[in-house]
Amino acid sequence: AKAPPRREEKVVIHVRGAAGTRNETYEMKKSDPLKKAVDDYCRKNRLSTVTLEYNGRKLDASQSCSQLNIANNAYLDAIVASGPPINLIFRVNGKSNETERISIRLKETFQQVFETFAQRRNVSVSQC
Repeated sequence: AKAPPRREEKVVIHVRGAAGTRNETYEMKKSDPLKKAVDDYCRKNRLSTVTLEYNGRKLDASQSCSQLNIANNAYLDAIVASGPPINLIFRVNGKSNETERISIRLKETFQQVFETFAQRRNVSVSQC
């Protein structure tokens, strides 16, 4: 009699997101590359890419949980690359000739942009 096919061991990983992103849980084969989880995470959070870290160690997404010695139910951190600043131009009261230019890093929140804008215009954030 032929032995039943061996079922490959699975692992559950939890990806903790950066500010403004969701936490996700993935069940995958221990031999699957982490890239599967990274691609899905990026798609769900509308990101171009993230780096995963496990206990402060950057992970190579082309490798598997088995290769990286990642335990079942491990928590991985999704790190969004900071990259160059994004330059935003705000029109004041819809007037094209009155603008404010504010640079923001990818990890910054829009709350910081509003605070900078309000400070420059000498108004409260609630008026923005």
